[in-house]
Amino acid sequence: MGPDEKRLIQIIERMPNNLTDMQKARYIYIEACRFFIYNPEYIIGNDQKRANLFFEDIDINNIINNKAICSTISRAVIYLLQQCQIECNGVYFNGKREGHMEVAFKIDGKVYEMNPVADLMNIKVGYETIRICNANEGKLKN
Repeated sequence: MGPDEKRLIQIIERMPNNLTDMQKARYIYIEACRFFIYNPEYIIGNDQKRANLFFEDIDINNIINNKAICSTISRAVIYLLQQCQIECNGVYFNGKREGHMEVAFKIDGKVYEMNPVADLMNIKVGYETIRICNANEGKLKN
């Protein structure tokens, strides 16, 4: 286990005991947002750089300075949710740049969405989260 993977796994190790699955999902969401900072290279990069960053597979052993974009943070959240046996996957949206990625997860037969990058600053400054747990009925979508 590499040092960055260990730092991510510590999010789960520090999680309080006896949480419901929804509480675990929220805890992971908040702690992952505390872990990462937004990668400015995505904002200032050319189209090729943005594409490379967006489609880059997360290597949890090679997170550099905790810099990330929506897809990296979402993949880390998915990894952590899966460690807690919470069914989840990434949801991609086409966009002006390369698009956007969020996380869908299922608890008690209901599907919820979370958008870590949209709440990144809110969490860092202690504001209320605004982009987690918008309930949808149905199946997880890719």
